[in-house]
Amino acid sequence: MLPCALRPRDIAPRPQLDVCIKDGRSSMSGLLHWVWLSTLPNLSARKTARLLDELGSPLEIYNASPERLAGVSEITGADVAALSDKSLRRADKILNDSARLGQQLITAGDACYPELLRAIDDPPAVLYCRGKLQTLDCRPAIAVVGPREPTQYGYRVAKTLAYQLALAGVTIVSGMARGTDAAAHAAALEAGKPTVAVLGCGLDICYPYENAALYNDIPKTGLLISEYPPGTPPLHSHFPVRNRIISGLCCAVLVPEAPKRSGSLITASCAAEQGRDVFAVPGNIDVPSSAGTNALIRDGARLVMNAGDILSELAYLYPDRVASVSGDAETLDASDDRYCVQPVPPQRADGAAVSVPLSEALLRKAADTSVPLAERLCALLAHAAQHADSLIEAVPESAAEVTAALTVLELEGKIHQLPGKTFALA
Repeated sequence: MLPCALRPRDIAPRPQLDVCIKDGRSSMSGLLHWVWLSTLPNLSARKTARLLDELGSPLEIYNASPERLAGVSEITGADVAALSDKSLRRADKILNDSARLGQQLITAGDACYPELLRAIDDPPAVLYCRGKLQTLDCRPAIAVVGPREPTQYGYRVAKTLAYQLALAGVTIVSGMARGTDAAAHAAALEAGKPTVAVLGCGLDICYPYENAALYNDIPKTGLLISEYPPGTPPLHSHFPVRNRIISGLCCAVLVPEAPKRSGSLITASCAAEQGRDVFAVPGNIDVPSSAGTNALIRDGARLVMNAGDILSELAYLYPDRVASVSGDAETLDASDDRYCVQPVPPQRADGAAVSVPLSEALLRKAADTSVPLAERLCALLAHAAQHADSLIEAVPESAAEVTAALTVLELEGKIHQLPGKTFALA
């Protein structure tokens, strides 16, 4: 069952603005201090929530004495020092930029703030939104997350399940990353239903760029969301943090496929901590790309063989908003990629991706030794996942130098290794 959707955890009362801010500065009373609070450096969302619970509003926090702030649970001396910065210039610029870009801001004090997200331990104080705000809380939501380089099996399963769930009345939530995320969003749109994308950067930045069609179409019927203000770049550290929002918006998380080391497992872990159910699709036990999902099932995740396994749970909780599906439910041709989501690399027998041929232009850039080797390797991987041998052949450096550079990039979290010595951007 999904107890979180039926009985959201009690939360401490928090102030509510009279309206959700949509455009311009005309109704922004109090919003300036929300943005000030949410953008203070090194003050986590969890600590911000503790401050709001104890002091009631950003304005009260802004006016509180250092002694009062220090008395709040979990607040350290460094946090008090950060809160001593009373400048509102950055917040004012963010509000102006948001209005200029047509972004909507909702705060943890607004009535329209998603109730399930409000109930987690570290809800974002401010959400920047573009699209249809009514997408939030109007239908049950399921997060669909998985690897950026799915196998053909994982890609097909993600699209088919997301399509059937969307047709049945479920809002699909994901992170608009390449691969599984993009497949899930595209499937929802192809079903003619809204979808919600949670970004790890400012909403004025389309990342990754190959998902530009999704970036443009999702807000027409659904919603783009971020806790980061306009202009924030897609830093690697942002993505694990935003995963709590993906799971926090939903009553459950579905993982169609995941290797042992996958960002989608972070989202699944967030879901479990938040009291959400985790659903996982099983795979062959000797295929690395399914090691993560098989481990989730072993550890208690609900095994999914079709959309009906999930919808039977949701239909009990939302009898008037979710339809059930039968075994012969309408399916989606996973090859119908009208949104040009990241193509699935061809697979070898061992499950490794076969390198996509590189263009002459890319090979010329790869041979330019005036550019750091790590930068050139990342440029090659931005095109598609590549086998180590293909990368070694593409650059003039020795195999040892390339291997060393790949190791450093992997340790820095910029790339990850797929089965069969194949590498992809993280």
